[in-house]
This record gives sequence, C-alpha cells and structure tokens, in this order.
Amino acid sequence: MAETLTPPAKAKAKKPDATATTNTTPGSCVDVPCVVKHKVTYHFDITSKKTLLLPYAYAINGKVDTAFRKGALYLSCGDKAGFSIYAEKGAKIEFYLGSDAHPDFRKAPVYAFTVGDAAAEIQIKEKAGKHSDTADLVFKETKETKASATGSISKVHHYAGTLTGDIWLKISHRYFVDEATDRIPASVSVEIRTAVLKLYSQTSPHSGDLKITLQKADKAAQSVTLKFVGSDNCSNNINNFDLYADGLPRVHPQAWVAVIETALEANVSEVTISSGWRPMIGSILHRVGLGLDVNYLDKTRLNRKELRAEQYGKGTSPDTSNVSEEEKRLFDEKLKAEAAEKQAKANLQKLLDEQKALEKARKTSLGKIDPLREAALPGEIEAADKAAASSSQKVKDANTKWGEERDKNEPASVKSFRTRLMKCDCVRSVFDPWFMDVNTKDKINPTPNVQHDSNETLHADHLHLTVRDEGLPLP
Repeated sequence: MAETLTPPAKAKAKKPDATATTNTTPGSCVDVPCVVKHKVTYHFDITSKKTLLLPYAYAINGKVDTAFRKGALYLSCGDKAGFSIYAEKGAKIEFYLGSDAHPDFRKAPVYAFTVGDAAAEIQIKEKAGKHSDTADLVFKETKETKASATGSISKVHHYAGTLTGDIWLKISHRYFVDEATDRIPASVSVEIRTAVLKLYSQTSPHSGDLKITLQKADKAAQSVTLKFVGSDNCSNNINNFDLYADGLPRVHPQAWVAVIETALEANVSEVTISSGWRPMIGSILHRVGLGLDVNYLDKTRLNRKELRAEQYGKGTSPDTSNVSEEEKRLFDEKLKAEAAEKQAKANLQKLLDEQKALEKARKTSLGKIDPLREAALPGEIEAADKAAASSSQKVKDANTKWGEERDKNEPASVKSFRTRLMKCDCVRSVFDPWFMDVNTKDKINPTPNVQHDSNETLHADHLHLTVRDEGLPLP
C-alpha cells in the first residue's frame, strides 16, 4: 500500500495590529483610522540581587495577555534593555509580580501606567529599609531628541517607582485556609493536614512551635516539632512584620508537608526552620514562597564551613563533628591533585598546539621548521599525555578518599532526611552542606558541596528545599 504523506501544517499567521479594506468607489476618498502604538519599557533594578529572575504577568486595560494563561513568565532584571510593551495612547498597563503573578491569584496589580503621546521609560528600583512608598509611578521628565537627517523631534517620557519590603509583601501571595487545603495532596494524613492548616488561619493565627503527632494503629506514636526562627531580612525591611501572620502563610503548603512527612520518616523529632518567605535576599525561590531552609535536625547543626574556614572570616566557621581533621587534610590533597591535573592538561595542550602549528608550517613555510624540534615533539607529547592521565587518576583517588571520610562523619539523621526529602513528589531541588541536587527528578546523582561557587558557599550552613508549582514554573 502506498504511503500517504500528510503535508505540514501551515504556521498560524501573526495577528496584525490593524486591518483595512480597499475603497471600491473610484475617485472617492475615505478616512482610514491608524492606531499608533508607543513603546513602554520597564527596567527593574533589584539592588539585593542584580541578576534576579522575577515572575511576572501583565494586563492591558484589565486583560491579562494570553501568554500568561497557564503560568507566570520570568523577567531578567539584569537585562539592560529592559522589558518593552507596545500599546496605544490611553491604554493602561499593569503588572503582577512575584507569586501574585500566579494565574490563581493576580490580586495586587502594581506600577500601573497609562500610555501617553510618546514612548516611555520606567525605572523601578528596589529600596532597602522600612518605607511608606506605594507601588505607583512618579513622572520625572520628558527628553526630546532631534534627528540630524530629517530634523524631526522624538520624545520619551521618564517615570520612576520603588520596590520596598512592604511592596514585596503586597506582591507575595498569602495563602488562606481554603487555598492551602486545595494544595495539600489527598494522601496526606489528617494529623499533618490539620497541623499545616493552622499556619494559614486568620481567625485563630498560630504562634510558637508547631507540634505534629502521628498515631498509627500498628506502631507507637511519632512526633515532630517545627521551630521557627525570625527573619531579619523581613523585620528590617517591612513595617509591622509578624512572622506568624505575614511570613509563614506565604510559604507554599507543600513545603511544610514535605518537611513534616520527611522528618517523621527519618525519625527526626525536631526541625528548626531558619528561613521561609523573605523578600530581599537570595534567589527568587524564597521571595515567592517556594523555598524553605533548615539549619538544625534535632541537635545536629547543618554546617560545614570549617571545610574552607579561611574563606568565611573569623568566627563564622563553627567547630562541629561534621568535618574531621582527617577530612580537612584529604580535602587539601584533593585540591592539590586537581591543581596538578589542570597544569598537566595545560602542558599537554600547549604541546598539541605546537604540533598543529608545525603541521601548518610544513605546508606554507617548510624552510622555517626546526627538524630537531619536530623530531622531539612526539616523544614530549607522549610523556605529557601519560602525565595528564596519571594526574587524572590521582584526582579520582583523592576524591574517593575524601568522599569516604566525608560520608563517615555525616550524621545519619542528615543523610536519612535528605534521601527521603528528595523522593517527595513536590520537591524539585535540595541543597545542603554535604550535597547539591538541582533537579531531584532527573537521573543525575547529587554532587558534593565543595563550597566553590556562590550557590555552594551559600548552602554551606543549612539545607534548602524547593517545591514545584506549575503556575510559578521554576526558572
């Protein structure tokens, strides 16, 4: 039977900004309206993290663009070009930012702007400290530019706005009991569900520690207590901030469920939450309520800064049993082996580059080739190749010895808690002083935290977990 080929579907034509029809009456004239759209560019200067990725959605005249139907998108605040929208005169632009950009919320529009008779540049700058600023724009000036070729004059209106801790609070959704209920899986036990919902109550707000006791018919009762540490970042930048009324209810309910269920499975009786929702420090994950930090499991302090104590400053690397003296020695050997490997590979590459240059010269400048050097080069390359291979093996051996010593001193409760936490359906990433796992759902093993890059050093003294939400897809 002959194969039937289906022609490819035609790409959907882009909707034009305007349409027109031909005038069918010869010799007559008709007025054709022409809609002029002006460019409105928003610049977000996030002083607490210049490269922040900020969830957003926008509406024009009250209608949210279809691009945000399923979820928020992300603005690159470090982009000098800013983010531009084209709209006609009189159109009203509004932004939904942070967790309020989630399609289920969008209750706190900010930085509204009504398009005027020309392009506009809008600068939003984050401002630390406690302030009474509103999320409104202030007109600054209009700049005119004369084109040298035509003499025409174009103008741009400039506006400014601020992003304070109070505005961060406004655009960070506070979950209510009914919203939290909808986000807690049906499989979660009644005891855990009831405890978590206490954090979102308005009629009887929770305060103090949160204790959960789980009673199973065939087992003894299990209990875990969550202890909450206040956030200086919140209290220093938000007027009248209360951890229990304003902070805890802005954390996604599944984050609390994941911590509680994991602690019970790992036989951890006390978990200290060092940070939940916070507006003006770190990545976007805490700022939208998808991240939680843990710094104690029972009496075990999650801190390994003493592995590289020299880079943190005096008094910031506590002496714990998490890092032995032998591990420090083996880690130093590992770093030396890696440096030697890097040098050996550089030496090999230098010789290979020289050989390549000689091969090229043989075709173009044969008389300039040193025959003695040409004869010696293969032997040097062979020796350098063996040296590079040997150095790589030494790195492998050094990593094995260091890893064995590191694992030997890792508290069992930490390993058990992390391993179980990574298996939670809602958990996307886990970072802690021992290991880093960007995506817990892929097949790539977690990598050791060697406190080398900024993310590793940031998590040298606590465990961080991130939960997923389709309306706020992770950047």
